[in-house]
Amino acid sequence: MTELDRLRDAIAFITREELAELLDVDPSRISHMVEQGIFAKEDERFPRQSNIKAAFAWMRARIGKSKGAREKHRGLELKNELLASAVAREKREVIPVAEVDQAWAEVILLIRGVLLRIANKLAPRIPYLKDEAAIEAEIRREIEEVLALLARGMDYFSNDTTKPESAA
Repeated sequence: MTELDRLRDAIAFITREELAELLDVDPSRISHMVEQGIFAKEDERFPRQSNIKAAFAWMRARIGKSKGAREKHRGLELKNELLASAVAREKREVIPVAEVDQAWAEVILLIRGVLLRIANKLAPRIPYLKDEAAIEAEIRREIEEVLALLARGMDYFSNDTTKPESAA
């Protein structure tokens, strides 16, 4: 075989070791891939062009499989998150935003109502007070009474703001 024939062979064919290095696999894996029909072999030699195309097709297929596995894994993670969220809601470890918003709206309405009643309670008494210090003391007493009432824990879901919730 002349030097020119060797160069033509080197251009036209790829060795099993070169193919294994290209794919980053063991050379024995190339033999297995030949048996599977992934690579073609001619007289114990591998045609370069067709086998490099086959190598890229094999790699694209593996990438596609890994993307599918990642998507499946992500789907399972999302399903687990949804299940965990549902379990937490059932155990009342979390409260839906709408319920929290509704509860806060009711608390604010309660406080507003109680504070607005202060003027109605004080208006009849203020004319009989002697000086500013007495008026200030009466206002302070009413505010402290309202704050104490709220601090005792009222039933925020009822419209009756005059009775504190009974201690359990």
